[in-house]
Amino acid sequence: MVGAIQPLVVAFLAYFLLGENLTWLKILAAILGIGGVSLIVLKPSAHLDPVGLTAAFAGTLMMATATVLLKRWGKPPVSPFVFTSWQLVFGSLMLAPVALIVEGIPPPMNATNVFGYIYLGSVGTGLAYALWFRGISRMNASTVTSLALLSSVTAVLIDAILLGKWLSVWQITGVLLVLFGIALAQKFPAGIKQVKLTTN
Repeated sequence: MVGAIQPLVVAFLAYFLLGENLTWLKILAAILGIGGVSLIVLKPSAHLDPVGLTAAFAGTLMMATATVLLKRWGKPPVSPFVFTSWQLVFGSLMLAPVALIVEGIPPPMNATNVFGYIYLGSVGTGLAYALWFRGISRMNASTVTSLALLSSVTAVLIDAILLGKWLSVWQITGVLLVLFGIALAQKFPAGIKQVKLTTN
């Protein structure tokens, strides 16, 4: 849910750092995405942990900032897969000591765990990030970021199809809002009327 604010954050950062148009339609599309994802994932019984929310918000800000800076500076002159691999290696080296301190030594892995790691590492992370970097190089930062909202829609639809967890009316409304927001961001990437912002 917190990650859904990324398109809005990127839209403002791209305005200040990249000179991209900040339009009312772009802001509306981002707000629709936030509302839609909230309807999909939030339930009356949900408990919001302040530490988790803070960590998620910090992670979202860092991802949004990295996306805009990548668009501004461009990626190194290597293939997207090499660039992604080095990013994951350095990210893992930074996270491994923290994980060992907080979680301890991981338990032995079975065949299902190994398959899961292979899938997450190759498809869910490697291929996904390579396509993400490719998209950033070819599209506006705020436009490509709106596509990240599809992850919540995909997850809830997989739940419904494979696990038989039927969507509530609120979740269906959330899916429609997310899809409409993404369509709005993709159809009118430059918007109609630019928001007037000034910087000192």
